[in-house]
Amino acid sequence: MEQKRITKNSSELRKMAREQLKGNWGAAALLIFVFGIVSCVFMIPYVGPTIIRLIIGGALTLGFKSCFVKVARGEKFQIEDLFSGFKNFGSSLLLQLLIGIFTFLWALIGIIPFIIIIVMIGNNTVYDYNYGASVVGKMLLAYLLLIVLLIPAIIAAYRYSMAYYILNDHPEMGSYEAIVESKKMMKGNKLRLFILQLSFIGWNLLSLVPVIMSFTWTVIAALSRQDGQIIAGIIFIIISYILLGISHLFIRPYMETAAANFYLELTGVEEEKNLI
Repeated sequence: MEQKRITKNSSELRKMAREQLKGNWGAAALLIFVFGIVSCVFMIPYVGPTIIRLIIGGALTLGFKSCFVKVARGEKFQIEDLFSGFKNFGSSLLLQLLIGIFTFLWALIGIIPFIIIIVMIGNNTVYDYNYGASVVGKMLLAYLLLIVLLIPAIIAAYRYSMAYYILNDHPEMGSYEAIVESKKMMKGNKLRLFILQLSFIGWNLLSLVPVIMSFTWTVIAALSRQDGQIIAGIIFIIISYILLGISHLFIRPYMETAAANFYLELTGVEEEKNLI
């Protein structure tokens, strides 16, 4: 599979996504809603134990990505396409496991030193009865070190980010081969994908405004011991989370369609379409 470099910037990819979603916003929002409901069901203890989430997660993700690839290609999708990944259940399951294992192994670069440092800090405080700000400072430095050392794992996640798209387009391909092709495809393009995702931060922050306001209201009311205001604040929090959920029914399709366009740009599909 030939790898090409992105020629369109984040603004152009977002514009393409908006154009492609015209007439599809409702269907895309419904898809996000159904995907969210299915995911939430399998997060409930005893209803959706971890093993079930692990088993079906890969197939659901594959179907989910395929829907937005269709949107980016100007094709229509059906809600049942969300479950199309089960047609390639074995490969999608193995792909999910391999990505999880590889990313976790990279994450150990940060996790192991962090655990060692935390244990050392804990041992020192046992014999130090005058600890205080110094321990807090050490803990903050430990967490900062963890964030820095987790960067290789984050880079790895970007390296494997095209694997589900590749498997969707090439179902005959093995899971490991899809990861290898994703790594080739993302060489020199990881930062571009990061910038694309970062460009949506404004919409995500805007969706959080009601949540931040409601929590601020409630905290101030609690500190001033105004019972009526506290109840109003709790209601405000509930409403703000509902608004947050509704906003993401539209933000997530926007992000996913832009990401699908990013993939199509890498594979040169859009260039081939323009030549026809």
